[in-house]
Parts: sequence; C-alpha cells; structure tokens
Amino acid sequence: MKAKNLILVGFIFSLSVAFCFGLEKGRGQEKIQEKAETKSLIRKDMLLRNRKDLKPPRRNIFTPRKSRIRSAEYALQQSEAGPDATSRTASEGTISGINLNLRYIGYIDSGKKIVAVIIFQGKALAVEKGDVIAEGANIGKITHGEIEIIGPDSKARKYSFEGEEL
Repeated sequence: MKAKNLILVGFIFSLSVAFCFGLEKGRGQEKIQEKAETKSLIRKDMLLRNRKDLKPPRRNIFTPRKSRIRSAEYALQQSEAGPDATSRTASEGTISGINLNLRYIGYIDSGKKIVAVIIFQGKALAVEKGDVIAEGANIGKITHGEIEIIGPDSKARKYSFEGEEL
C-alpha cells in the first residue's frame, strides 16, 4: 500500500515539475508572441479612413420662410385689394411714428403663460406680455393666433401668427 502511495506521489510530483518548468515552454511563448505581433489593439485601418466631403444643406431650417400657399394667398389678396392695400400695409407697421419691422413666427405655451417668438428688425426674440421691444413699444396680449403691440400713445397694433398651427 505504501508502495502504491509512493508511486502515486512521485508521479504527481513529476507532473507538477514538468508543468512548472514548462517542457513545452518554447512552443507556447512563440505562439503568444506571434499572436501579439499580428493582432494589435488599435485598428489602424479605421484611423486612416478618408473623410467624405458633404454637400452643403439645401436650406437653413432656422430661417423662416413663407409656404407656397400663404404666398399665393397674399398675391391674391394684393390683386383683389387694389392700390388702397399698399397704403394700408405701409401704415400697418408704424405705431405713432415708430416703424416696426416685426413678424410673429411662433409661440411657446407653458400653461401659465405664452412666450412669443418674433423677428424684430432681423433679430429673433422671445418675448412675454409687458416686455419692451423698442422705445415706446410694449408687448400686449399674446394669443396663439396673434400678438398685440402697444405704442406710446396706448394705440394697439395686432400682428397675426405666420407659422403653422400644430
């Protein structure tokens, strides 16, 4: 029995010595080195990709523009109204001698208040009721359909909404 145990212990010891010193040491390390040389962590083919030149956008989505339907309606309105319409539209933009170049293009409804988005003399502004946009021109009532501008002599001028209702 002791002989069997000694043989078994000797066999296990020789196996452990063989694995520890690595009889196959040369072959295993060569394979690992070959794999390390061939496969890099950084893919250089992805880094050296040529960039494509993109075409410029067709239009700027942030600049307002009138739809074809609204411009056709406006042209029809102008042709029906005759020469009186031009004098009326010229006086529409002025409040007591102040010339207002204003367009009501959008609104933000938060439940408590409505913030209007307007283009005033080429600049986009977000305004609330009571804001002053020019000397003597205050923002009056704001609704989804129109905005009211109050002049220095308390004369109100209404501008209708130019965007699309959602």
